[in-house]
Amino acid sequence: MAQFVKVFNRTTGTRTERTLHAIFDGEDYEIPPGESLLDIKVIPYAMRQNPVMGSMKPWDPVRSVQFLLGRRDMEARYPCTPAKEDPDAIELIDRSAMPGVPHRIQGRAATMWELRPENPAVDGPAAAGGE
Repeated sequence: MAQFVKVFNRTTGTRTERTLHAIFDGEDYEIPPGESLLDIKVIPYAMRQNPVMGSMKPWDPVRSVQFLLGRRDMEARYPCTPAKEDPDAIELIDRSAMPGVPHRIQGRAATMWELRPENPAVDGPAAAGGE
């Protein structure tokens, strides 16, 4: 028996409000703006097929991605507030967070994980949040 969960199309109330689409098991699912019910098996696939472009941070590619679909039962992880989309973003990764110049941490080159903005040990522009 299928279990349905309330999901929220996060384009609602934004200037780019639209119907989201997801394909699961060869079937196309339409998710209209606002709140609707969706089979729990389809939700992870629908989320991965509808990311917020430019939201993935290079130092945390799994947890930093935001989606255009929110879940009412897991709002702490998948919020149901309108998404802030960057109209100029053409890819998932946030290139503005990537280092433009080499950074050093304790005398050696820093890794992407070490370049995250909340790391106080980085010297250079990454310590101030990017650029």
